[in-house]
Amino acid sequence: MIGLGKAITHAKEGIDYALRKDDAEVLIKNNIIGNNGQEIKSEFVFFQNRNQRCINNDYSFVLSPSITDGNRLSNDDFSDIAKDFLTKIGLDKHQYIVVKHNPKGKHKHLHIFVNRIDQKGKAHDDKFIGKKAQRIADDIAQERGLTRATEVKEIKKIAKLEEFKELRKEIFRRHKIALNDHKARNFKEYQDLMKSQKVDIIPSINKQGKLQGYRVKFDGVNLKASEVHRQMTLSRMKFYNEDERYQTQEKAPQKQITQQEEQPKQKFRIRR
Repeated sequence: MIGLGKAITHAKEGIDYALRKDDAEVLIKNNIIGNNGQEIKSEFVFFQNRNQRCINNDYSFVLSPSITDGNRLSNDDFSDIAKDFLTKIGLDKHQYIVVKHNPKGKHKHLHIFVNRIDQKGKAHDDKFIGKKAQRIADDIAQERGLTRATEVKEIKKIAKLEEFKELRKEIFRRHKIALNDHKARNFKEYQDLMKSQKVDIIPSINKQGKLQGYRVKFDGVNLKASEVHRQMTLSRMKFYNEDERYQTQEKAPQKQITQQEEQPKQKFRIRR
């Protein structure tokens, strides 16, 4: 399950958007009775007027389970997830509305809009709110046996590699030609040899000017070298030297020292 969160100023527009899109269903209203963005925001403002210093005084959160999980979860399950999330993040006593979206064939997900200001006029701490939202969503997914965000990323990565399986084989074949047949002696030579085979090698250079990795572009597909084949990583290349700087330009010609500059100026002392 993916969790997103940020502090905003435009809850009115966000709530109106959430209510009119993708067969929206209102699952929970906490300490509010309004039916649209204007009415709900005006209820938020009643407490927000007690804190004139806070500018981004609304929160917008999105909780999105995987498609498989979303299809098997009931509205009660979604409501429990929302309540659990708001309790863990410390906003369960604040005003909020939870809206569920049901896009056909896509992720069913929740939009949650919360008044950042509590009934005493105190603003909830929004430091790292996005990271907190993701961490708490991941904790809830683990507790409830749902697919975690890290698992979703891994599944997508595997699917991507499987999709380009034949293309990866062809890139690796050309890689072996550059190294084994043509005996590339350095990265620049390897780069040129691959380019002659219609494969673009895109180096990744760190701030110290050292080569730390590269990507491969072929037939419109852009992949990390390690995604093509594990033997294509820099550490597997015999010529690679970690201390060697990647030369993107020819060295500037060294300044020639003239004979006059070589000879130190002699000081003459006047005798009296």
